[in-house]
Amino acid sequence: MSSRSYINDIVVSSRIRLARNLVDIPFPMKSTAEQAEQALDALENATGAGTELAFEEFEVIKVDDLNDSARMSMVERHIISPELGHNKSAATILNKDKTVSIMVNEEDHVRIQCILPGFSLYDSYAKANAIDDALQDKISYCFDEKLGFLTSCPSNLGTGMRAGVMVHIPALVLNSRLSNIANMANKFGLALRGIYGEGSDALGDLFQVSNQYSLGLTEIEIVNHIHSITKEIIKYERDERNKLLINQEDLIRDKIQRAYGILTNAYMLTTKEAMSLLSLLRMGADLEIFNGVDYSILDSIIVNIQPATLSLTFNGKVDERSRDIFRAEYIQKQLTQN
Repeated sequence: MSSRSYINDIVVSSRIRLARNLVDIPFPMKSTAEQAEQALDALENATGAGTELAFEEFEVIKVDDLNDSARMSMVERHIISPELGHNKSAATILNKDKTVSIMVNEEDHVRIQCILPGFSLYDSYAKANAIDDALQDKISYCFDEKLGFLTSCPSNLGTGMRAGVMVHIPALVLNSRLSNIANMANKFGLALRGIYGEGSDALGDLFQVSNQYSLGLTEIEIVNHIHSITKEIIKYERDERNKLLINQEDLIRDKIQRAYGILTNAYMLTTKEAMSLLSLLRMGADLEIFNGVDYSILDSIIVNIQPATLSLTFNGKVDERSRDIFRAEYIQKQLTQN
């Protein structure tokens, strides 16, 4: 199978997040522990047995019941936000295939998040919207006719929607074109953020592209807007990849083959170094320079080598040096057995 036919070559995943708050309960920043529990009870009842959403087989996971590694691993896998991971009154209501996470008592009472692989923004929206509609049959949201859904952060007023995609754009980074993309995104009211959102690093040339504001537009207008800009980013990245092949083929082939050599022979690897090398392999797969491993394997490795997720193998009891050794062993095994 040609790597270029794979849907995830540049857009790794698509996400829709809807922020909502319940009537008659203070927003989370002002809630007592008892009021936070009220909010969670309301969401549990709205997603449990006998409800329209029962088919999703939701599981309630309380943040306070998780150890540090388990909590951070959920952040690394984008199941919960970093903010939710630091709130002991918070929880997530997670569906069986982990594509839907209803975060409870984060910045807002409810944050419905749907993440699907590849460039599937419309599918993500359809799923999140259906869950939002089903919840509204059971609970009442704070809503104003002029301001829309009322949220803790003013930037979420209106639809309460954050739509976004995770893009892998190594050629734009290598050719020093990232600032052009960031400026284009900003011009259209979008933000280019790191792998875990605002304030995070762009490990492995992975970036989140999402809307900055949700007031004054409908939900579908926001989705259309992100979809359109993402298509432009895909075009720019593919153009830059082709330029690398035309102008620097020997150099880029050497970089990709060296990356494979290090990943399959290194004794220790930090997260940052491993992500940079895996980024080159991922681009090499698209350019058909590196055909040894499927995208799905590379994407699985990227998730599983993150610090907390890797530490879970040791039940969370591992120092940084040991973790770097195990990361190198894990990557070598995954790349050479396929």
